Amino acid sequence: MKIMDCLLQDPALNTSAAGYMELAWNERARQPAFVDADAGNRDGEEAWLFAQGEQRARMVIDPVLEAYDIAARQCLALDHGCGHGCLTRALARRFDEVVGIDVSPGLIAQARHLNRTIGNAGFVAADGASVPAVNGCVHFLFSDQAFRHMPSLVAIQANLRDLARVLVADGYGLIRFAVLRDSAAPVPVPPEISAAPRPKSQMRTSHPDWRCVEPLGKDEIARLCRGAGFDVLEFRDDPTDPGDRGPLAVLRRGPDPA
Repeated sequence: MKIMDCLLQDPALNTSAAGYMELAWNERARQPAFVDADAGNRDGEEAWLFAQGEQRARMVIDPVLEAYDIAARQCLALDHGCGHGCLTRALARRFDEVVGIDVSPGLIAQARHLNRTIGNAGFVAADGASVPAVNGCVHFLFSDQAFRHMPSLVAIQANLRDLARVLVADGYGLIRFAVLRDSAAPVPVPPEISAAPRPKSQMRTSHPDWRCVEPLGKDEIARLCRGAGFDVLEFRDDPTDPGDRGPLAVLRRGPDPA
């Protein structure tokens, strides 16, 4: 299925929580610098960010594609909470088509501009509670940061249900949650990541008053995912991250009921 056959029209916001998320992330998009939680000043920033996206994809996404024999070609991928699209671009190298969605129209506009030469990637604004795509069109979904910034369990449940709706039966997902870790020990960062030159920056949040949902236990995450129609196959630590962002859940969409 081609991108334009999958996407729905950019939706209007329909909940107060989603409206707050849009305002918060649009504020980030309006910052004078090329703003991302991992980016700082403009010098070499765009090239650095997209290089890091490709490197993270090789170390985080590729092992899952290989472990579960996920055929990347002839498939449509979804980047949920795509921001500027650095991982959307990496997914575009691995899948025939990729769609990036984000609650911030400002970030979507920037992603479209920054990825304007990537012919198999499309970007669309979401309303913070649903996915602007038709049923059963996505083969692989990736969500790196979106669930960590959701303001409530209600928002998490709504997004999980809609991600399950757009995923094909037996399709796979890789989602990062804010997870209560079994140990406080950080995950070691490989030397090639820790030594990589990066723009000087201070970590920014999306809004000074932003409060996200508290980290969840893995049992609670599994329960929420099962309630949405997913099986949780495993939790994986991110080898590119020291552990403060939490591991990722590998999910599979259950078969549609007969």
